[in-house]
Amino acid sequence: MSPREAVARLQDILDAINKVQMYVASDPSFSEEIVLESVLYNLAVIGEAVKELPDWIKALAPEADWSPAARMRDVVIHKYFATDRRIVATTVEKDLPALKHQIERLLGDVTP
Repeated sequence: MSPREAVARLQDILDAINKVQMYVASDPSFSEEIVLESVLYNLAVIGEAVKELPDWIKALAPEADWSPAARMRDVVIHKYFATDRRIVATTVEKDLPALKHQIERLLGDVTP
């Protein structure tokens, strides 16, 4: 994967996190089904983009644990019937802010 493509994957992750945060700001309890579905879709995007990140990008953030995002994608896509709103809420509240910070730092490191 070229550096340009890697930056695009990082930007995809950041864009999806921003969308999730926007959706949840308007409906933090996921009372509207469309909000939950929008969040799940973007969690899948995040996980897929994380899976596609090249090792050299991941090596720039050795403190990052990339596997939860990839695992969440697998649950959303392959075990959609077992998706737990509480786990989704915890992911959005606790995991995404840390991931967003790491992605923003990486984007700052790899873009001129």
